[in-house]
Amino acid sequence: MASWTSQSTSSLLPGEPWTSAKALAAFENPTALAEGASGAPKVRTAALQPPTAGSTPIRRLKDFSLVLSGSGSGSALIDEASVGVLVPGTIRVVTTIASSGSPTTFTTSFRKNGTAFATYTNLTGVRFSDVAVSLGDRIDIQVTASTGSSCTITLTDNKIESGTADFAVA
Repeated sequence: MASWTSQSTSSLLPGEPWTSAKALAAFENPTALAEGASGAPKVRTAALQPPTAGSTPIRRLKDFSLVLSGSGSGSALIDEASVGVLVPGTIRVVTTIASSGSPTTFTTSFRKNGTAFATYTNLTGVRFSDVAVSLGDRIDIQVTASTGSSCTITLTDNKIESGTADFAVA
């Protein structure tokens, strides 16, 4: 986490020397502001436009695979495919599902606060769903599978989309 460094206006007037402390503050302060560092001014969510469902990516999530060797079942809830909501509104969750091997059944679920709001069973290709969200909601992607032999379920191009490029999820 970056540290917030306060700058006096008088030290930034024309003719004042550019010091390494000022340069470091200019470099770190925007990050400290975004991270909510101690002493930094706070960004109010009221300043951000509420998201609407659309096709503009606002957050890309990590690709992942569920690999099963031999018969059995498995489940994966991937932390890297989880986001927190900063501004209430509507967002779109998107993934591309692929399977290889011989899965008996596989299910991909989009979840809000641990409860599925969209479920795709034995379906591949691009899948998306719009969901109304509130401040503090958690959105994640889960995949489960069972098989009589080996299989791999892969989710790629995972992302959150909105009608605008505003920063609505973290």
